[in-house]
Amino acid sequence: MSDSVNWQLIVQRILYAVQFRDIHDRHVADEIARAMIDSRMFGDPPAVQLEGIRAALASGAQLVPDQRIPDADFRFFLNRVVESLEDFRPWPVSAFTAADLSIWDWSDYRPIAEVKASVNRFPFLFEKVAQDDRDLLVAVVVLRSGAIVALAKDQDRPDLTLLCQGSAPAGAVILEFAAAMRLDRDSVTPVG
Repeated sequence: MSDSVNWQLIVQRILYAVQFRDIHDRHVADEIARAMIDSRMFGDPPAVQLEGIRAALASGAQLVPDQRIPDADFRFFLNRVVESLEDFRPWPVSAFTAADLSIWDWSDYRPIAEVKASVNRFPFLFEKVAQDDRDLLVAVVVLRSGAIVALAKDQDRPDLTLLCQGSAPAGAVILEFAAAMRLDRDSVTPVG
């Protein structure tokens, strides 16, 4: 297993997604697997999520911390999600992959758009970063084309800023990002 897979986070996301659902219903496992493949709800590619679920099942740890769902029932459900993920292969190539902040080069980027949306709208985690004497919330994403972008939220501004690393054409990156995130045209405004 990869050291970078955080199975606890993957389990937390699944618990959140099924908190008001009947996990004994086979269709719920299929829906969760589909959401993982689509990467809209969970952010990581399906292979990473599958690896995380398998690691959770192998851990022997209590998976439901507040015991709102019996652990044995939740483990049974996770095994069904694994089966569904396997049944849905081959998986489509994801429109984006959430990336670690360490790949972002703060010396080689430019703002390309303002995004009218909350950080909670996106299926990946934002990290707090101190940059130029201010705190930003930042999430780094690699688009299908290979373009590396970041969303940055300055506490003093209502909108997010879409940043692009390297020399990829801004217009093409904005269109790809908006499509990958399923944002409408009015939500993204090019800058510069």
